[in-house]
Amino acid sequence: MKKIIYISFILLFTNLFYAQTELTYEQVTNTEKRIKSKKLKKYVSKNGQVFKVGETLKIGNASGDNNLYTHITKMDAFGSISPVRLDVRGWDSEIIKFRVIGNKRRGYEVMAISKTEMGLNRYYIELEQAIKYGEVQTSVMSREEAIQKLKESKDLLDLELMTKKEYDSIKQKLTPLIIKN
Repeated sequence: MKKIIYISFILLFTNLFYAQTELTYEQVTNTEKRIKSKKLKKYVSKNGQVFKVGETLKIGNASGDNNLYTHITKMDAFGSISPVRLDVRGWDSEIIKFRVIGNKRRGYEVMAISKTEMGLNRYYIELEQAIKYGEVQTSVMSREEAIQKLKESKDLLDLELMTKKEYDSIKQKLTPLIIKN
């Protein structure tokens, strides 16, 4: 009987010890086993954006047909799942928790579960896909945005509305973003 209690205690302790509170995109994509996500408090996405439980994320533009979000779904208090419509664009949604979903064959990804504007329903957001298609707005500049900003800066330099020193400073900041992707 003492052995059973002792082994149970060790298993419980190791399970609590190895539960992760922080996760990155690379860890999720390179794993062979399902990651325990019950204690997950922070996620760093592919583009470097950090998401934390308790913080808000801004809903962007719908990427699906008929003004529906493809990578964000809504679950009401009764467990009914429905697509999210365009009328939530621009809403700030508080992150409640993260879950790692998927399987070994298909791969794993992180899903953020957040409150709706009234707090009664929940949004289930496939973070990486939602970021990729603009359904979730991030503060990290994408490669395309960096290229566009660099082109605008070049135009301003050509029009002599910006100094060469200012342009070189902007170019130095944006080059790693453009080359990285």
